[in-house]
Amino acid sequence: MGIIISLLIPTKDEERYIEGVLKSLTNQTFPKDKFEVLIIDGNSKDKTLDIIKKYKRRLNLRIIKNPKIKQVFAWNIGIKKAKGNLLALGSGHAFFDKEYLEKLYKKFKEIKRKNKSLAGVGGHIEKVYKNNIGRFIRLIYSSVFSGASSFWYSKKPGFKKTIVWALYDKKILEKIKGFDEDFISGEDAEINLRLNKKGYKLYYEPNIKAYYYPRHSIKKFIKQSFEYGTAKGMSVRAGYFNMLWFAPICLIITEILAVM
Repeated sequence: MGIIISLLIPTKDEERYIEGVLKSLTNQTFPKDKFEVLIIDGNSKDKTLDIIKKYKRRLNLRIIKNPKIKQVFAWNIGIKKAKGNLLALGSGHAFFDKEYLEKLYKKFKEIKRKNKSLAGVGGHIEKVYKNNIGRFIRLIYSSVFSGASSFWYSKKPGFKKTIVWALYDKKILEKIKGFDEDFISGEDAEINLRLNKKGYKLYYEPNIKAYYYPRHSIKKFIKQSFEYGTAKGMSVRAGYFNMLWFAPICLIITEILAVM
């Protein structure tokens, strides 16, 4: 049967976190001969690649260069290079439960049998913080009023407009021509919204868990938030709209008016 799942992991200078990702993948309950790990590296200058190479004997692992560096290009490179019919998206800034791939695969098959328009299944993200700033950022993301996608806080399974680090049907991603490379940030949300617009379904299962390290400094968080805001603006211009995107700014304006 060969490779079923190709897990795509974009990297760039992830020496602080990448070993945790790879360790979690060596412990997966999904058969190791049925999934591959594609590290798509954007010209890392630190020890990221040295750490990754240590795991080549423990995982079916390939390192692929991403000369354009940004993550959106890594995804499209991965789609072209993947051997599996299913694509799982990952991160060099995260780690996974040992049943992560197995649960994604089983849930995908279960929902696909009932709904042929299913394009992807995603799970819940738990935020892991290393300092008080990370803890503060975690709290921001953990509320519906943050404007963040529901996979950050929802405990209810079901069909959603956006999911994260999902297991996708490769043929469907190829059919819609992959990720929109105009979205240097927010490209994962855009492709989900585009799938919805074309009539495909996305399913969220909170019992499938991954763990993510949020930005650990205010400067990096503000930069990331600005990039996400730009992506939301591009999404609106592309015909997507969600009132919750504007919840944070509405709350800020309300607070300012209250003290005037």
